[in-house]
Amino acid sequence: GMEIQEDIISHLKFKATKGVAHRILLNALATKLQRDHYDLCLQVFARLDPDNNGFISLEEFRDGFARRRSSGFDPETLEGVFREADINDDKRLDFNEFMAMTF
Repeated sequence: GMEIQEDIISHLKFKATKGVAHRILLNALATKLQRDHYDLCLQVFARLDPDNNGFISLEEFRDGFARRRSSGFDPETLEGVFREADINDDKRLDFNEFMAMTF
């Protein structure tokens, strides 16, 4: 048989190592993005929950967006988004429902 040249083997080894390093880097980046997204959601949730009871009511949800002049959402759209996010239909959003809504 024909021998594979040493430089080709070295190149293939580098490619394999580079692929592993690339996957590790992408995984780390994805984890950081998830953590950053979680932290951002927590900050927004806290702003929308001024009484700190751990839930956002429809009124709190509307008020929070009304404070942002440029949200671009009319009250009907906001109510629709809220009701869709309220998975257990208890007329309030907990943090998990709120975070799920942002994906």
